[in-house]
Amino acid sequence: MVDQSGAVSRWQGRPAEEAKVAAIAAFRDTTRHTNCAQAIMLFTLDLLGGRPELADVARYLGGGVGKTGGACGVLTGAALSLGIRDSLYADASAARADEGCSQFQQLKEAFVAASGDTECRELTGCELDTAAGQDRFSGEGIREKQCVGYIDWMCDRLAEIL
Repeated sequence: MVDQSGAVSRWQGRPAEEAKVAAIAAFRDTTRHTNCAQAIMLFTLDLLGGRPELADVARYLGGGVGKTGGACGVLTGAALSLGIRDSLYADASAARADEGCSQFQQLKEAFVAASGDTECRELTGCELDTAAGQDRFSGEGIREKQCVGYIDWMCDRLAEIL
């Protein structure tokens, strides 16, 4: 079934604030090993009513894509989230893809303005592809001190456009 906006109404989720709280809780739960990209995906899937196990596709995006310090998982998770959203539309046109790219670019620019960078190594100050960098990340509580804030920020922005 397609609604007036063209979205397929096969999913129904819960309110954004509840989805955000759940995503951050999953990220904080170290027994689950949920990374930042997965947390963003969990938020999206919860908000849209999707299956949470789909967040597993973001398993290797944490730590700047496979702990290489590259693109922050909050951003890569946001890009995947826009793709999930767009997969719900009957119209998979080039115009829709262009709109999604434009929305991602705006999110990225706003993220840089708010946080200062897009690269995990710059945002955290850690080289997560080394034991010393991982020790620093854990020992200084950077996951909680910084990454939770990035997740919170992105969930609020995605809630406006998903």
